[in-house]
Amino acid sequence: MSSQNIVMDFLNVVILSRSRFILIARGIACFKVLSLAYFVVWSYGSRLCFRHLTGFASLVVNLPFGVCLLLFMVEVVFWMYSLYKRMLTRMFKQSLLDANRNLLALCTPQLCKAQKQRIQGLNTLTDIGILIWLCIVLVMYAEFQSSQSTTCNYQQDYGSGYAGVTSCVICSLQPLVAAYACFLGVSVGIILKTVVLASHGDFTLQSRVLENILMNRSKFKNAIWIWLTCSEVRQLYSATLAGVVFVPALLLILGGYVVVPGSAQGALASILFAISAIILVVDGGVIFLPWRIVSSLFLSGESIVSLDITSMASRPQRKVVASFLWFLSVPWVGGCQLANMGALGGINNFAAILLLICVILTIFLFLVRDHEISVKRLLKRDVIDNYGLILSKDRMVSEFARILEESKNGPAVVEHQVRIPTYLASQDRIDLSAVISYRWSDEMLYRKKNPNANAPRCYKIRLADNEGFDWVVTIVEPMLQAMVKALAKGNQEYVWMDQFSIPQETPGSKDEHEKVKEIYRNALIPRMIGLYSSGGVVIAFNNTGDSRILEQDWYQSRLWCVQEYSFPEKVVFEDISDASGTNLEQEIKNKRNRFNQLWFRLTNVIRSNQVADVLMDNESGKRKILLDWDHTVQNFSQDVLNRVSQIGATEYLDNVKKLSASNRNDILPALAQAWFGIIMTKEETKLRVIVSILRAYFIASNQTSFDVIVNKEDDSGVVPRSGTMLVDRMLTDYPAGLEKGGSQLVKIVCQGVKQELRQGKADLHVFTGKLLSPAGFEDWETTLQCIRDTESVEEGCKKYLLVKMTVRVVQRSQDDTEQETHEFECL
Repeated sequence: MSSQNIVMDFLNVVILSRSRFILIARGIACFKVLSLAYFVVWSYGSRLCFRHLTGFASLVVNLPFGVCLLLFMVEVVFWMYSLYKRMLTRMFKQSLLDANRNLLALCTPQLCKAQKQRIQGLNTLTDIGILIWLCIVLVMYAEFQSSQSTTCNYQQDYGSGYAGVTSCVICSLQPLVAAYACFLGVSVGIILKTVVLASHGDFTLQSRVLENILMNRSKFKNAIWIWLTCSEVRQLYSATLAGVVFVPALLLILGGYVVVPGSAQGALASILFAISAIILVVDGGVIFLPWRIVSSLFLSGESIVSLDITSMASRPQRKVVASFLWFLSVPWVGGCQLANMGALGGINNFAAILLLICVILTIFLFLVRDHEISVKRLLKRDVIDNYGLILSKDRMVSEFARILEESKNGPAVVEHQVRIPTYLASQDRIDLSAVISYRWSDEMLYRKKNPNANAPRCYKIRLADNEGFDWVVTIVEPMLQAMVKALAKGNQEYVWMDQFSIPQETPGSKDEHEKVKEIYRNALIPRMIGLYSSGGVVIAFNNTGDSRILEQDWYQSRLWCVQEYSFPEKVVFEDISDASGTNLEQEIKNKRNRFNQLWFRLTNVIRSNQVADVLMDNESGKRKILLDWDHTVQNFSQDVLNRVSQIGATEYLDNVKKLSASNRNDILPALAQAWFGIIMTKEETKLRVIVSILRAYFIASNQTSFDVIVNKEDDSGVVPRSGTMLVDRMLTDYPAGLEKGGSQLVKIVCQGVKQELRQGKADLHVFTGKLLSPAGFEDWETTLQCIRDTESVEEGCKKYLLVKMTVRVVQRSQDDTEQETHEFECL
């Protein structure tokens, strides 16, 4: 790695490995503390202004002092570059590709609200630091002015000694120095909040759109209301103002003042004080701080900041370390300057105070650690505002390597417990993660094609010490070997892998924990589209072409894998098939390009994606994604219908039939969200999308009927065990093995019930007429083919299992003679 890459990696706080980053950061922090202590000792010992030291003393003081100023300038260049780049590519201007991924990462109101709460929590901590700094600077300046209000005496030539001289700094510059000190603390704090601690999706155009949707529910919208409710807008403009003024102010204080007449230097100080005040007012953080303190103490009862600021649940260690290191620059460079001018007027006393602050910040920097969270604690959280668990990459690699080494000559099925630190999978950590994409595999997968085949060794792994909230993760040997190899050469800090990160069911278990797991699973699975869109890198383990397994079990044929390799910005393919070297991953890349054309419309020049090409009258229609939790949308139903009609339903339905899955219950949100750009967090939205797809299909294809649900019976007469009329089962082809769901109350108006006798199978009960519940299908004729549930017959209530649901376009007769409403429960 070149020195330039190391510098840029350090700036981005993402690619550099954690251990290397932490080592560099701690080294720089120690250098700052030691250098400031060195200057403070020289200031007290020499009793001379540094620029009047001579000979060896001048060399050993002014040379390190120049190095420190150079280091500060380098830091300024780094963070200013980062801020300006963020302003130009994310804050004020954002590519459509990036905007789409930004929206996907915050695809649910829970994730969006969690982002706002995380930003607010970090802001509070930083605002307290800004307030403390301002108090120190103002007290220092007041003391300085009080002691020298009538006796300030500065002379350019000190050849005759310091008799009668009271200042190492031109008297007229003292207000400007104090003003710059205030500005430095305020601007660094604002930039820290907006750049250093921010995740990839914070403070962007789309993030502000979502904030407005989430926070600003009032129709009374003006600048004051937006300032009160939308923190990202406030921070954006305050950071912009700080960034624009930062470099000119720095150049002014480092020597630019010489071109300014002494009479005007006081006016410049007033302007800089005013700019600092404006930044504080626009940002609002310090202004709102007293209210947050009062609310914390007397109203909400919640801690205003984390009780352990070195271990915050959703923040990665490296981001917290970077924030301490950046904020450390303020008292450090201020202390160095005060030591320089501190020989006269007792200013070195304030330099000693700033040295103490630097020591405290450095201690915190050394104490910062990642906050681990167990499965039990994860499942006990009141709000599901995350992506589940995330694992330490380094420990995962070492544990899996150990398992492979220990089981070289082991049995066909190996069971292991591993101790891998787990953390909350917040968006901050997802930015720094390798997200795993693969086809679930066990030894039976390799025996479906040939029952007598030699299957690869299978590993059944569980996390240790999970207090009953555990489950078994199954991985075959080729994937485990490839995972160790791929993760070891990457610089990501964490790993997200669905079997470890999303609570898995324990078959046959009736433990109370299973219900909690199911709630978490149901919340997390629809978010995977956002997860794979915003992860640091996706590593795909591709078994396509493997001659030992059926084609339907190849990676490229799996439904879930489509979204996993289509939406990420960066995908790395690792071949784990027995047909390596045949370039079979090219077909997957072609599919990725096809879905990206639909979703992101990637070309040589990024332009409007296919979804965004459909422009509508209201503002929401101009966005790339329709959000069903967007309460500002007035015509959401029509927007959905228009979008489905424009993009096309026929090809979507054809693709559904080509993809296989172990659990098809979630095909609709997984694939339709991708195809049409409609984020579905509500059941009624899913039903609305289904009806829109059917309506568009009938118009475009000239067909008059379509099977909405087909619960295909095997020879044994098996249908899905539950949820046979579940909304997520609609338009998803044949069921697979893991479907389940709740019952559905059915109301249908028809002319009686036909009963069809079948040889060796349960009789069919056929209802044909106008379906009233579930709603949405009233414009068509619906046929429901059901079998009577024999195990749960209750008096006065008939229960059925749905075999097939078909809708037809017919000219319905107005004659309702002998029609009656049938109500029953579909299991």
